Amino acid sequence: MTPVTPAIWRGPLLALMLSACATSAPQEAVWEPVAEFAPPPVLPELPDLSGFDLTNCAYSDDPTVALLSRETVLYCGLLNAKGARLLDDMGTAETTVLLIASGGGVLEAPLDVADIVVRNDLSVIAAGPCFSGCASAVFVAGNGRYTLANAQLGFHNTATSAAEIAKATFGQTDVFNFAPLQARSRREMALYESKGVDPALLLDPQSAIATVCIAVNGADAISGETILSITSLFDLWVPDHAQLARYGLDYRELDTEPAVVKPYLERFRLVSTAPARSVRPGDYNRPVRICN
Repeated sequence: MTPVTPAIWRGPLLALMLSACATSAPQEAVWEPVAEFAPPPVLPELPDLSGFDLTNCAYSDDPTVALLSRETVLYCGLLNAKGARLLDDMGTAETTVLLIASGGGVLEAPLDVADIVVRNDLSVIAAGPCFSGCASAVFVAGNGRYTLANAQLGFHNTATSAAEIAKATFGQTDVFNFAPLQARSRREMALYESKGVDPALLLDPQSAIATVCIAVNGADAISGETILSITSLFDLWVPDHAQLARYGLDYRELDTEPAVVKPYLERFRLVSTAPARSVRPGDYNRPVRICN
């Protein structure tokens, strides 16, 4: 993906896949937590969010991107190529904060948005549900990370976890085309390394949501990529602040008034139980059964 990039926004793009994915990630040194972090950037005054129902952003397939102030841009809805282009075009020289609520994204888009965040040194504020690629890519990418009162971070499969499961289940084979998935996994690993976040966070949510089976569902008509479906007992792992801090994913919880919100448990099966810590990517050796 090569979005049009105004001069005021700077740098290359990253990528992620919401649905299933697969790859053999390169061997990495054992991750060690970063001892010290730079102080978070000073936030601009937040715009009034009392009129927003940010919960609906988790369900919207048509993203809304809007400047709320000179410093803050809002992203609401699905992370897709359209949304990434809108965000890339929306920024100004004064934009320092991405306020986001999203149910996740497709293919390259979550990491494309993450790369826009990295390139422009944006702080990321989760303003409502921030699920899948919103949490595992965009939120991770923030120069500073914050959550508002209604925020909920939800993690599940990533390109890296699906790749490791596929490799463990199907073995090394030329029958399937996992090259695009492998490329997304490498970009995930590069993002986590650059942000000092333990890459085990790319694997552990998959076990937290209790993977049941994996299936091959043909190939993408355009790219030829093998399509994988991974079935789990739960949709999302919703860790608390302390759980994420153990992976080096720290953030600040802002003292804010809740925006208008509806329950979002109705469509998502959530679990908060901490998973067992994984070995580093590349050493994953727990195959799952093939779905009937």
